[in-house]
Amino acid sequence: VCRVAPAAKAAAGASKPKGKGAAAAAAEEPPSMDDLLPRTDISGQITGELITMLGGANWKERKAALDELEGILASAGGRIQPTVGDLMPALKGRMTDSNKNLIAQALSLLGKLAKAMGRAIAREARPVLGPAVRCICDSKATVRAALVEMLDGWVSVAPADAPFEELVEILPSPKCVSEGMQAGITWMASVYSAGKGTSSDSIAHAVKAVAIGAGYKTVPVREAAGQLLEAMMATVGLAEVQQAAQTLDKSVQKAVAEALAKAGVSAAAAAAAAAPAAAPSSRPGTAGSNRGTAAGSRPGTAGSRAAGSAATSRPGTAASGVGRSVAASTTSLAGTLRGSTALAAALATDDGPLLSMDRNKDERAKKVRFRFRLADLVSLDIQCLMNLV
Repeated sequence: VCRVAPAAKAAAGASKPKGKGAAAAAAEEPPSMDDLLPRTDISGQITGELITMLGGANWKERKAALDELEGILASAGGRIQPTVGDLMPALKGRMTDSNKNLIAQALSLLGKLAKAMGRAIAREARPVLGPAVRCICDSKATVRAALVEMLDGWVSVAPADAPFEELVEILPSPKCVSEGMQAGITWMASVYSAGKGTSSDSIAHAVKAVAIGAGYKTVPVREAAGQLLEAMMATVGLAEVQQAAQTLDKSVQKAVAEALAKAGVSAAAAAAAAAPAAAPSSRPGTAGSNRGTAAGSRPGTAGSRAAGSAATSRPGTAASGVGRSVAASTTSLAGTLRGSTALAAALATDDGPLLSMDRNKDERAKKVRFRFRLADLVSLDIQCLMNLV
């Protein structure tokens, strides 16, 4: 316990946000079980000599520094406190190293740091993320693969907002090779396939990536954009994709609409998903008291209110067991119920059914707004009544 408490306190203190954004949002989250486990303080091992070696002129010295840092992480058990001194600025310089192998090693080290540091990496390594993501434009496959590995480590402990933002900024660049664009968009699709990237910022950035890839000249990039769109619709839904697209430029909206059409989504379905859904109204304290408009009936009429009330019932009552069968027959019942104004008005009340499995008869009688007589039911079809009951 004496080890866990200081570690939790240090993690909480290190997660105080200095500004807005993904790092601040991650820091504002309540401590998780992972934060309560102890982490090793490696600040004493990040010496000035090690930082000097990391920025040395000889590539062998830079590699030796990277190897030493990997050894420090291994000796700490893969769990460190976010106290790394000047390591991040020094590591930032290695993202543009003249030696491609050292770039790949530095990217791999950054991914290991993310896993070892936890969600605090979103704040500590944010200045390094941009130069690291620009390596997606590198022509060497090993560098791009190392970047994807680093991004996987980042989103395993922190939100995907910041990596998505950096990717969307670099993908349209003329310097970005088609293989890099394909790798970046494919990685974004894998994030959604894993059920992540569900924040509004991440969705907006991903929609931009879809628009960028859908209009690209090479087929693999366009296919990757289609995969990203399908993964987004499977994870967050078509409505979220449409709403995010509406907040962007007209060109992006047009590209997304074309991508949706290629994915088999009709224009009518896309428009319906983009329209804001009407919030259901319900009386507090009751479950299933929402009113709906039955198909084929006008909103606001007695028939539509009766159909909506007939399709729902209060849990624990006799009518709740046949809710689904009643809901299926509301369309055919709507026209019949319009013929009986008395019964429609009685069914339109949201005070629950008249028949209930309890003994509070007097209290229920006071709540009923309208009492109808048996003579009012003559005009109703017997089979409709049986379905309703």
